[in-house]
Amino acid sequence: MRTSPGIHTKSKRFVSYFMLFFILLAFVTALITAFIDPLQFYHRPSWYTPLLSEQERYQNPGLAKNYDYDNIIIGTSMTENFLPSQVD
Repeated sequence: MRTSPGIHTKSKRFVSYFMLFFILLAFVTALITAFIDPLQFYHRPSWYTPLLSEQERYQNPGLAKNYDYDNIIIGTSMTENFLPSQVD
């Protein structure tokens, strides 16, 4: 007579499948985020029009790293009133 696998074997298999699925999902999510790069941390967008975030604190490092500029004004909300032509 053949015995069925015990509850512990089924549980271990379920947990291992769940962990494998979770790791694959995290890996695919990281690849999509790096490829699309919504905050432009890793590269400039080449095949799509970038959407600039309203959260400047998150987007400024990527813009400063990946774009060419002559003048840049980064600061608190008070600096939003500055014009780059006035800084020259």
